[in-house]
Amino acid sequence: MIYISIPVHEKPEVVVNQMQNFARYLPEAKVVLHVSKDAKFSVNELEDVLKKANVSHALVNPTQVETKWGSIIQAHLANIRYIIQQGDAEKVIFHSSNDMLIMDGLSEYLQDKKNIFHLRKCTSDSLWWVSRKAVKDFSVSGFFKDKLYASQIEGSMYDISLLKSLVHNIDNRDLILDSEFFCKEDIKPDGLPYIYSEIHEFDKRFFKYIEVFKFIAKRNCFFGKMFRRLLSDTLTILNKNHINILLIKNILGRRFPTEKKFFLNDALSLKWIVYDNHFLFGIKRVKRDLNDPVREFISTRHIKN
Repeated sequence: MIYISIPVHEKPEVVVNQMQNFARYLPEAKVVLHVSKDAKFSVNELEDVLKKANVSHALVNPTQVETKWGSIIQAHLANIRYIIQQGDAEKVIFHSSNDMLIMDGLSEYLQDKKNIFHLRKCTSDSLWWVSRKAVKDFSVSGFFKDKLYASQIEGSMYDISLLKSLVHNIDNRDLILDSEFFCKEDIKPDGLPYIYSEIHEFDKRFFKYIEVFKFIAKRNCFFGKMFRRLLSDTLTILNKNHINILLIKNILGRRFPTEKKFFLNDALSLKWIVYDNHFLFGIKRVKRDLNDPVREFISTRHIKN
């Protein structure tokens, strides 16, 4: 059995819409929802909404933890424990509440795979703050013997035996995770995450300009940090509406992304592959609004390859 872990915190009607979307493109999977402690609805209320909408493939985790930016991993860990208790899990996929699937073929892509994730090596010279933080955190870097890899969580998948080992190490206090999933060097993925995110476009532009202005952008001084902050804030604004209907149509027609495989180099010693454009089956980030044009477009179309 394939399980999907999704933390939710707002708008039960949007949760229903996402469940219908996932049932359309990955009907063999069962979804486990984690309701944040900060949500304006309870576990029981969400269960009632799902039942009235005839959503039968979703379970609501009775355990609730606080979720906020940078610590969403705690909700996924709570879901992993709940999924293990079900007794029939083979692998677990991770998603956000603003992800949507858009294309058939995902079942076939996952069929012969156990683990799909990025191999984004964490180094001390990385321009990604999570990488630098992890390398400096002995409880993390020591556990992974200084050979540490991180991945985008959306559209990543892990074999249940690997997740059982992860939970065991956390429960024994051998490992403390605050914000990201990491993997050891000896665990190799069978494929890449299948969600195209607006963050990919942000990263593409960010690291391009970092290279162009490397004489200041790569310096670890006040002006270097200020340049990177201003660049990040500017690109965040420009990238706000990157996910739109035209882009989705181009992904469906395999006209976008234009490069078959996209690589990023976010450190002097690092180059990693972000996606393969023939194996993108969903997108992030879709507004949590039933009247959002992008959500309406995805919800009212049934795309066949």
